[in-house]
Amino acid sequence: MKHLFIVTLLLMAGFSCKNTAAEPRDTGLVGKWENIAFENVSEELPDGGLRLKRAQKLPDRNYGFEFRANGSLVSRESAGFCGTPLTYGTFTGRWSVNNDILTLDKKYWGGDQVRSYKIVRLGEDELILSYL
Repeated sequence: MKHLFIVTLLLMAGFSCKNTAAEPRDTGLVGKWENIAFENVSEELPDGGLRLKRAQKLPDRNYGFEFRANGSLVSRESAGFCGTPLTYGTFTGRWSVNNDILTLDKKYWGGDQVRSYKIVRLGEDELILSYL
């Protein structure tokens, strides 16, 4: 009886230690997203964040992301350190989700960048990300 109890505990512990990383195609993020606004600090976004809407294509003159089902990423963002005039470039990388944390590992005009966001809201057509 004592051995059965120990085996049961070990099995329960093994099943409770599962990886919480989601397969990219299963997250609801797959598709193209255009930035609507950079959000200021608020109760919902204590460090500020991004508000995005689902789009048919990446914008030419705005920030946006394309999250692909295979985990690859296309990012449309500022193409240089100076915003006068503001120019946009297309950069590639990878994305992943673990619990409610979205991590982008990508190129940008200055080299490589790893950036993480907390997914505050993910709807059919709206995505709100909080800076971490």
